[in-house]
Amino acid sequence: MPDRGPRFDQPVAPGGYAWWYVDALSDDGRHGITLIGFIGSVFSPWYAAARRRGTAHAIDHCALNVALYGPHGKRWAMTERGRARVEPSASTLKIGPSRLHWDGQALVFDIDEVTAPLPSRIRGRVRVIPHALVVHPAQLDRSGHHFWCPIAPSA
Repeated sequence: MPDRGPRFDQPVAPGGYAWWYVDALSDDGRHGITLIGFIGSVFSPWYAAARRRGTAHAIDHCALNVALYGPHGKRWAMTERGRARVEPSASTLKIGPSRLHWDGQALVFDIDEVTAPLPSRIRGRVRVIPHALVVHPAQLDRSGHHFWCPIAPSA
């Protein structure tokens, strides 16, 4: 049911962004993962340049950031992709070969990315099962341009 979980088809204003962020640790605290799905990547130098020129469209600067941490090192991936490689819908956000989707009970990340700076594959599936859902975003600025909504603060 996309209306209960996060929606990926909401419009993003020119120069704006939307992101879905997950941070998790293993039970023993030795392994960590950070996942961020971006429409309008806040870390993109190309998007920043387009914003300065006044030509920024969020859909042209999308990425799935994957960071893995553990006792044997770190792995990181974040390939920026443009609108030809991005498919947002109510329940799914495809970014290149990866996707996020709401399956009615969990936010699912299907990951297929290439690491940097040394290329290797990161593939897998992460299911985030929320204990509760927040459905009302909080406005953070007076002009109504910045909202925050912790979809599942505990999962």
